[in-house]
Amino acid sequence: MKFLLKDRIQSGIAHIKSTDLYLNLLLALVPCSALYSRRLNAIFVFLTIIFSLFCWFRYRPAINFSKPLIYLSLALFGLILTDYIVTGNFFTNWHFVEQKLSLLFLPMAIIILISLPSFNFRIFSKWYIYITLALTLFAFSIALVKYYLTRDINFLFYHQLAEPIYGHAVYVSMFVLVAISLLLFVKISPYQWLIILVLVLFLIFLSSKLFYLNLLIVIIYYFTINNSWQKIWILLLPILSFSILVILCNPIKDRFKELHFNPSYILETEKFGTNVYFDDISFHLLQYRNAYKILHDQRAWIFGVSKAKSQDLLVKQYRKLDMFTGDKIHPEGYLLYNLHNQFLESLVYGGILQCLLILSLTIYLLVYGISNKNHLLILFSISFILFCLVESVFETQVGLVSFLFFGCILGKAISGECNTC
Repeated sequence: MKFLLKDRIQSGIAHIKSTDLYLNLLLALVPCSALYSRRLNAIFVFLTIIFSLFCWFRYRPAINFSKPLIYLSLALFGLILTDYIVTGNFFTNWHFVEQKLSLLFLPMAIIILISLPSFNFRIFSKWYIYITLALTLFAFSIALVKYYLTRDINFLFYHQLAEPIYGHAVYVSMFVLVAISLLLFVKISPYQWLIILVLVLFLIFLSSKLFYLNLLIVIIYYFTINNSWQKIWILLLPILSFSILVILCNPIKDRFKELHFNPSYILETEKFGTNVYFDDISFHLLQYRNAYKILHDQRAWIFGVSKAKSQDLLVKQYRKLDMFTGDKIHPEGYLLYNLHNQFLESLVYGGILQCLLILSLTIYLLVYGISNKNHLLILFSISFILFCLVESVFETQVGLVSFLFFGCILGKAISGECNTC
């Protein structure tokens, strides 16, 4: 009896090891964990790097993904590290250096793992979609409970809706959009369109104007390349009806109503006054003015002002313009806001060279996707470039990890390498 039980256990273990469950699940958990906890994400990134080293020394897989992404990531990390060493802020700002370590290890780790025979893009996609769907339903459930208890409709929208999983609606929208894109191009379930509908609704309630645009790009692109416009009503009718409902009777309407485009006022006003509220368009336009002013006054176009000084100089700009600097409810006001634009952020603290490197990283993925007719990589690259125009994405762990991870793994979804797309 004892030997029989032992044989069954060993047989079960052998069966599990013979499948690609662990690898594909681990890879799916890398981005999904970033939606829930920074520490949890750091653990899965660490496990991925360790596992990739083990696989490299044991199997020596052939790397069939283009290597410029690795070289560009290493060059960017080298520039950032040099900035901290030269300015003497290496140890005092170690947490910023630690945040950028993903540039050093993650691309190579992901490329090694997706080059293994046990990696299956369809299985990875299934895990990623189901985990994202579970997180989506969890956030929806918490929001509905809060609404039921308080009758405050704001719990169903924007950052308050995303609070149970990550808290930042725009970043959550990016992960949901990737899941929608995978569902459009990879067949994983007979309930494909139902899952898409749920994720699209969640994306609408997240209320990110940028990702409304990105969702529209994904839909138009998908139906164009598949030449199936007669079926577009399947997706557009529910989106249109729920969008009208959402815009007419809840906080999303206010987010659109507050938008004003007055460039002369933003670019020419000497002092705004602490009671002036900046909508999204006005604030992002103002940041171009602030970035130019900092670089011009410091004469730092080539090498930047360094990461250590950039936020202090930006705060001085906010004070010069007499912007809102806080009250009892919002103690810091605009003082904690960065430039909310990755290209401007890298230009200000790293100079033209660092900005060009980040531009090269994003544009390389787009060019690689176009040259290989990789629809998922094309859509991700376009979405991420637009994302970089409204957020300092590489200044957060979730932003940097998601770019490197999806940039590498979606590169596997190439005709000939992946038969699911």
